[in-house]
Amino acid sequence: MRGVSAEKNRTFPYFGEMAALFSVATLSGLYLALSSPEGSVAVVQAVLSEFAYLNELRPWELAVFIFLNNSLKALAVMLLGVGFALVPLVFLFLNGQFLGLVVGVIGSVHGYALVFSALALHGVLEIPALLVAAGWGVFLGKSLYLKIRYGQHLGPHFRQALKTFWKVVLPVLAAAAVVEVYISPLLLRWGN
Repeated sequence: MRGVSAEKNRTFPYFGEMAALFSVATLSGLYLALSSPEGSVAVVQAVLSEFAYLNELRPWELAVFIFLNNSLKALAVMLLGVGFALVPLVFLFLNGQFLGLVVGVIGSVHGYALVFSALALHGVLEIPALLVAAGWGVFLGKSLYLKIRYGQHLGPHFRQALKTFWKVVLPVLAAAAVVEVYISPLLLRWGN
């Protein structure tokens, strides 16, 4: 067992494991989209229709909405991980699987190059930020277990998680929201 101070100083705990889970979930969503296109289209349409009101927002309002939505989810995933890591794992799996469904459904109709150009630039920022938050959530879940089992202190881990959230996750999610609203659409128009 590693010492508390060694664990506390890690900035991105479980990042690799979270990336692997997200990748597997994304591939499973893509597989579902390709093996059951009709059902996948229905699921994607149902979920996306819930967000149709976002089309009425001005770009800066949309960027703020995306930033706040992603930030609140990242914070919740991080803090609720203390419940033995269940929330971060389920969050990553469901989001990865839905991403795979979207890629499969839209890619099969409009081409995968279009989907890649729409998602890649902001996704390269947004996904790692969410992986960091989820990794900290899993770490906090492990820390709670160690507190219950061995009496280790949980406070330093929470402080480090929140510090990482404020210094890493939030700024990256802010940049991702700006890129998603202002730059990704330009790339889509340029590519067509």
